[in-house]
Amino acid sequence: MLCVKCGNTLTATKCCVCGFEHSVTQIHFLHQPDPMHIRLDLRPRSKGISPQETDVDTQYRLGKECFQREDLDQAVKWLITPAKLGNSSAQLLLGYLYEVSEAHRDSDKAIFWYGQAAARGEFSAADALIRLYRAAGPLKRDKLHYWEEKRRKMAMGTSSLKAQLRKKAEARQDFIIRDRVLVKYTGTDPKPLLPGGILEIGEDAFRENEHIQSVTVPMGVRKIGSCALAECPNLTQVLLPESVKEIGDFAFADSPLNSIHLPAGLISLGEDGAFSGTDIRTVTVPGGVKTIPSQAFDGCYWLREVIIREGVSKIEGDAFGACANLEVVHIPDSMESISDKSKYQGSAFRNCSSLKTVVASEKWKRSHPELLKLILQNTK
Repeated sequence: MLCVKCGNTLTATKCCVCGFEHSVTQIHFLHQPDPMHIRLDLRPRSKGISPQETDVDTQYRLGKECFQREDLDQAVKWLITPAKLGNSSAQLLLGYLYEVSEAHRDSDKAIFWYGQAAARGEFSAADALIRLYRAAGPLKRDKLHYWEEKRRKMAMGTSSLKAQLRKKAEARQDFIIRDRVLVKYTGTDPKPLLPGGILEIGEDAFRENEHIQSVTVPMGVRKIGSCALAECPNLTQVLLPESVKEIGDFAFADSPLNSIHLPAGLISLGEDGAFSGTDIRTVTVPGGVKTIPSQAFDGCYWLREVIIREGVSKIEGDAFGACANLEVVHIPDSMESISDKSKYQGSAFRNCSSLKTVVASEKWKRSHPELLKLILQNTK
């Protein structure tokens, strides 16, 4: 086993080169006779944060260094974010901490994080699960058999796993990322797996990509930039996380999306045409979006129902223009302004010829008869 500080070969708990005294936990970790033990490189790196490292990599590195110093509270704090974002090494080390640390011992958490790491191909995580379930006795026999079989398949599929890892490495090269902004996707995968740790899908990032069919935006992304997923002829599904706060101009324009769930915390739909020309059937606009901007849903031919939540106070011109099949609109009491014109063509509900039902409270209808009349009159 090697010294965690200088890398020298150890013959006792104290390193004869640098004098570093190793704790029982570190010795136990570094020197396991079981061939199925966890293998991690614990030699410390430079304390400086390299600009080439992503924030997720940095947090994992700092967490590992805290573990080396036995500052386990800080280690857990640093490791939890990269683990949640899918860093299998962080998941593996978290599992180990929850298994062996006296202060943090929690078998359920250890099993959870080992399971997450094993699902991402970490052999030693599967080995750890087998060890835990063996120790648990007959009550966990089914789990033991499951992971023993899983481990056997992992061993048989080593070459396949390597091929998958090569594919993932190649896939990562398809993403151009700068300062946590996904600037461009150049790949051809119909369902690309976006990397974790990004905060924004940049302007034109996927625009006019003919290959993508479905995109799941990872948790943590706060903004979808202008035209980010616009004019993608085969894109029918986009899943947005609750972290998204802003959607830019024409972000999804003219892509054949058939459904969209807007996060409850969304506060902006840009200034123009975020979902114009899409194939969505229904949409719920959350209350944080105070203004539904011009052309936001213009030309959504298949749109049938619009639910506007309490908090939205204004609908700008052409926001729902030319939605020929729109039948029902739900208006909240907070609505104060509905435009009868826009800088482009017409009123907020221009040419919504099928719109006959406005769902609103009697209080709102009595206090805003002109707006109710405007919705129904300007559907032609």
